[in-house]
Amino acid sequence: MSEISPSDSLLCPFEIDALTPEIDAETGMDLSLLMENQKLTPWERLLANDDTVNFCDAARAALTSDHATTE
Repeated sequence: MSEISPSDSLLCPFEIDALTPEIDAETGMDLSLLMENQKLTPWERLLANDDTVNFCDAARAALTSDHATTE
């Protein structure tokens, strides 16, 4: 069995470039999430936002609830 040296890459060069996020030159922001969200319909974006709001509400409720104690 041959060993893989650290210089060996499991990814092809074109795949490495595909993993590099697109950065806006003016703001320095990663545009990958913006581009992925633009692929969604407005309804899908609303549903994703609703899921996030529900998760935040549940997390907030869990943080403020009384914790069970052992007697």
